[in-house]
Amino acid sequence: MRKFFVLLICFVGMHLVSAQSHNNYLEVVAGLSFYNEDLAIISQDVVLPEEFQPEDYFRFQIIPKVNFPINNSKLVVGPHVGFGYERFKIAEQNNEVVHRNLYKVGGHAQYEKFNIYGLRPYIEIGANYNIYQTSNSAIASDNQTVDYWKSYMDIGLRVRASESFAVSLLFKDFATYHSASRNFEREDDFTIGPFLSNFIQFPHFSVRYKL
Repeated sequence: MRKFFVLLICFVGMHLVSAQSHNNYLEVVAGLSFYNEDLAIISQDVVLPEEFQPEDYFRFQIIPKVNFPINNSKLVVGPHVGFGYERFKIAEQNNEVVHRNLYKVGGHAQYEKFNIYGLRPYIEIGANYNIYQTSNSAIASDNQTVDYWKSYMDIGLRVRASESFAVSLLFKDFATYHSASRNFEREDDFTIGPFLSNFIQFPHFSVRYKL
C-alpha cells in the first residue's frame, strides 16, 4: 500500500511539471491539535475503562491537493492525498505511548462564488479512501488496521495574499459520512457539525498557490 501512495504522489508531481496551464492550483491543507482533555472515548466503538485515561494528546493532518478549473469558472476539481498522525500516552499502563497513522487518497470539487470585501467563501465536497493504523496499543480490543471510505463537505473562507498566493480558514467536515465507526475523525455514519466546535478542537488552514 505504501508503494501505491508513492506512485500516486509521483504521478501528481509529474502532472504538475507537465502542466501547461497557469490557471491550475496547488493547495495544502493542514490541521493541528494538542491538549490534555479527558479523551475517554478514543473512537466511537472503543470506550476506555477508568483505568485507561489517555494523556498528552497530539494530532496532525496534512492534505496536498491539485485543483483544475473547469472552463475558467469558479469550480475546480482535482485529486488529493493525505497523511494524519495522532499520539497519546496512558499513564496507568506505564506511560505506554500509542501511535496512529492515517493515509488517504481521493478526489474533490471546490466552488467559490462570492467576493465579500476580499473575503471569498467557498464550499468543497469530496470523497477518499482511508487506511487507519495503530502501531502499538495497550488496549487489547484495538484493531491494528482499519480501512474505510469517507465523504465530506468543508466550508472555507479564503483571502488572497497576492496574485499567486491565498490563505484560508477551513471549517473542516461540516458534513461527513464514514463507512466505519473507527476512524481518524471519530465519527459514525452521517454527521453534521457542530463545525465551530470541530474547528476549536482540530483547527485547519490551507495555503493555495497558482501554478
